[in-house]
Amino acid sequence: MNNWLTVALFAGAVCFSMVGFLYCFLYAKYRSASLMLWGIAWLSHALRNVTILVNTTYGPIVFLAIMEQMLVACTGSLLLLGSLYYVGKSPRRWFFAAVGGAVLWPVAAVVFAVPQPWFFIPNYFFFGSSQIYNGLVLIRKSRGESIGGRIAGCAMILWGLHHFDYPFLRPMAWFAPWGFLIGAVLGLLAAVAIMMAYMEALQAELSRSEKRFRSLFHGNKAPFLLIEPFSGQIMDASAGAVGFYGYSLEELKGMNISQINMLAPEELASVRTLALSGYKQQFIFPHKLKNGDVKTVEVISTPVESGEKELLFSIVQDVTARQQALEDLGESRERLRAVVENAAAAIYLADKSGRFVEVNAAAERQTGYAREELLAMSIPDVDASSSMEGAAVVQAVMQSATGMTFESHHRRKDGTIYPVEVRAVMLELHGVPHALGIVSDLTSRKEAERKLAEANRTLAAVLDGIPALVNVVDVSTREVLFMNRALKEALGRDGVGGVCHDVFRGKSCVCENCHLERMSVNTEGEAGVSVWEDRNPISGRWQLNHDRLLPWFDGKTVRVQISLDIGQRKQAEEALRQSKEEAESANKAKSVFLANMSHEIRTPLNGILGMLQLLKTTDPNDEQKEYLLGAIRSTNRLTRLLSDILDVSRIEAGRMQIVEAEFDIKMVRDSISELFDMEARGKGLLLEFRWNDNLPLRLIGDEVRLRQILFNLVGNAIKFTEKGTIRIDACLLPRASDSSVRVLVTVGDTGIGISEEHLKDIFEPFVQAEGSYTRRFQGAGLGLSIVRRLVKLLDGDISIDSTPGEGSTFYLSLPFKLPATSQKTEELIAYGASPPGRVPRRILLAEDDALSSLTCKRMLEKSGYSVAAANDGQKALQLLTEQDFDLILMDVQMPVMDGVEATKAIRGSSILGVKSSIPIVAMTAYAMSGDKEKFLASGMDDYIAKPVDKEALVEVVERVLRMKEKVQ
Repeated sequence: MNNWLTVALFAGAVCFSMVGFLYCFLYAKYRSASLMLWGIAWLSHALRNVTILVNTTYGPIVFLAIMEQMLVACTGSLLLLGSLYYVGKSPRRWFFAAVGGAVLWPVAAVVFAVPQPWFFIPNYFFFGSSQIYNGLVLIRKSRGESIGGRIAGCAMILWGLHHFDYPFLRPMAWFAPWGFLIGAVLGLLAAVAIMMAYMEALQAELSRSEKRFRSLFHGNKAPFLLIEPFSGQIMDASAGAVGFYGYSLEELKGMNISQINMLAPEELASVRTLALSGYKQQFIFPHKLKNGDVKTVEVISTPVESGEKELLFSIVQDVTARQQALEDLGESRERLRAVVENAAAAIYLADKSGRFVEVNAAAERQTGYAREELLAMSIPDVDASSSMEGAAVVQAVMQSATGMTFESHHRRKDGTIYPVEVRAVMLELHGVPHALGIVSDLTSRKEAERKLAEANRTLAAVLDGIPALVNVVDVSTREVLFMNRALKEALGRDGVGGVCHDVFRGKSCVCENCHLERMSVNTEGEAGVSVWEDRNPISGRWQLNHDRLLPWFDGKTVRVQISLDIGQRKQAEEALRQSKEEAESANKAKSVFLANMSHEIRTPLNGILGMLQLLKTTDPNDEQKEYLLGAIRSTNRLTRLLSDILDVSRIEAGRMQIVEAEFDIKMVRDSISELFDMEARGKGLLLEFRWNDNLPLRLIGDEVRLRQILFNLVGNAIKFTEKGTIRIDACLLPRASDSSVRVLVTVGDTGIGISEEHLKDIFEPFVQAEGSYTRRFQGAGLGLSIVRRLVKLLDGDISIDSTPGEGSTFYLSLPFKLPATSQKTEELIAYGASPPGRVPRRILLAEDDALSSLTCKRMLEKSGYSVAAANDGQKALQLLTEQDFDLILMDVQMPVMDGVEATKAIRGSSILGVKSSIPIVAMTAYAMSGDKEKFLASGMDDYIAKPVDKEALVEVVERVLRMKEKVQ
């Protein structure tokens, strides 16, 4: 054996074995079928060298020769097959046929004893042809881009050509070592070049993949981030991330993911560890944008290799709206669950077999079963009225297009049966039909219906038993819906179903001024009410009708009318009306009588008092003066009694008028002093006045009524006091307003006092504390009655504190208004006798009574006036036309022309000129309530009642004349 051949074969076997194992290692890494086929082919070629080495050393052995040829065919076919897979091609059928023929050829050659070199020629030629083709495939694959591919292709072609000479040069011992060595070099060169081409292809593919990744990464509108997993540094970001976060690409590359992710850094580091390990790769994070907004994002983070580093490739998706929708959906589900669980009605969900798959808490409470127990039951287990199986019940529900509503009876856990209302509908859950039942316990409603039926029966019995007439009418249609028994008997028929105007009025059309038209329901829902009376044209009875609008069944509005027979009341009212007319007639007759009596009494009194006052001016002696004073006092007393009677009559008739005007309270005090001081001193009494400093001097109120009240109280105090003091105090009570005050006036005396038994009646008319026939004090008992009624008219209060034998104190509280500005009290200028050189004022006196005319004329003349008299209005008008006068004193009741007609004629005369505005004072015996106002309304300027006091007459005359001067 040639030693160089052994060395060449052995070296080739070792080298090809190493190359084969290297390809297998690469296959283990890259999992390429081409690498696997190439690796097996190089190992097969190494085994072929070992076979040749053994056969040349220990042979020739036929089996080893056959094995060598088969290994040659396998090596060639595997190398070509690997290259075809490498370039992405599939071998055709003829290739496998050629491989099969090459593998079977050695066996056939041994069987047919084919001699050398023909034994070797087919397989080596197959090998050579396949590698030439293999080389062409690799060169075409490289396309001038892969150096390894071109070297491998050329080496394969040379190696394939070299195998054509194997059958011929192998038998030459001197050439065999060099042939195997050349083949080994070419084969190894091809193996290394193929590996180099594969690596270049991998590098090119990696470059293309990286280019595609970069293109996809940076050009994608979706937010992508490359993150260093250990530090969290952002290594790169896509254009979508730039647009989403609002940072520039350079800003993002300089940031840490913790500046965006709102999680704590420690938690965020653990999340990156999970993503890097592949244990979890999908996360929900809150990410903060550059503008401060926080978005909820879904991040899918997977590890990727970039160069020698492993990074986290994170795909970011804004799921804020989706997350909010999920949260809203969760809240909606929770609300729905809460509604279902807290629903008052029991809710059951049954499958198509009738078995319960879901129940709510109300179902547990209603049946007494626990939820777990109900879920193990079906519809017939709780429905005591059902004769069907659960599946049949569900089927009936499913066949109903709109569901079913029916009443039934259910059975509780304790066996009790209770009424229910079931509303069932069909539902599809995940494509499977179910029955949903809502069950309401009717126990309370049934009990209420029973009680309502009893109440209705009771109400019907009550309505039929009462004497009132009751009916119910539909407002919109006027149909009579109900009539009680009394109404049916009163009308003689049952009018239910008819219209109200026909049934109750016998009319064919709607009544005029129908009460239904005027009644309405207000916005607050309270029913309108109408109460009215009428005589029913059918029954002829007077009725009091009480109508009320109420809501009725089915949304109707009805009028409920209750009518009472008021015939007896009408008779009583008629009798009362007649009595009232008679009383009013009697009262009017009384008023006329009082007016006439007042006039007839005052006229002679005026003459008597006037003559007495004139007689007093004739220088009588002391005895005559005493007689005159007594006569004047009696006349004044009779005048006051007459005035008191008239005041009581006016107050009772409600015709006493309150006239408010501004007055000076000091003048009231002075008038009391002037009137009562002489009388008090005559009885040895001390008349005292005490006034608070804070009491306003000027007030607004009815001064006349105040004087009348105080005159009565002070007069009574002097009358019933024999010794001691009469004290009048006035003070201001606390006030709540700046525009009004309340004044407390007390009138106290040290007189006889009033016993407890008489105090309760002291303010009644015609009542005196001393009621025996041996009375020491005169009076009719009207003063305090008038005082109390006047105080009430003035909105005041009066009370009394009295001790028999010690005296009495009257407490009078009256309201007054305050004037807007303070004014000084005007002093009266009493002219009396005209001062020297002054022309007397001319007065025209119109008076039909000769005595009254004489007395009045003499009093005025003694007071310094010039007087002309006329006995009727016609003559007064004629005198005024002919002469000039400063004032007219006009009696009212006169013959020919009365005072009122004469006044109107003067005021309306165009002939009189400026005389038509002459002051006219009514001087009359008409002193009833309203007389003064009537006379002033006719055109008169003032009023004085008979009998006339001289001083009062002069005061009125001067006041009117002064007013005239102010106007002029």
